Amino acid sequence: DPLNVDSMDHCALLLKRRNAEDELTALARDLVATDRKRPEAWLAVAAKFDCAGDRDAALQFVDKAIALDARHALAFRLRGELLLAQGKAEHSIVAYFQANNVAKDLASYR
Repeated sequence: DPLNVDSMDHCALLLKRRNAEDELTALARDLVATDRKRPEAWLAVAAKFDCAGDRDAALQFVDKAIALDARHALAFRLRGELLLAQGKAEHSIVAYFQANNVAKDLASYR
């Protein structure tokens, strides 16, 4: 149901934090099948790859989410988190600033 896609990227990130890889894979698959043109679907896919340890692939899917909606703050926050985990602090700062420009949120001040 396309109406149930809203905020499912937050759910995906919670599953990632719990290391619930099977549930995360199913969620990502369902979201992509529901609407491939929503950033939430691609952020779920990014979270799945990050959970599996493939941060390069995760970044590619985050970039796809940003390309679909350049006003999606969570995409920039996840980008910042992934870049920071890769040791690219300067680039992560830019992503966090972009997230903050889209939506003021404490999570952007990591």
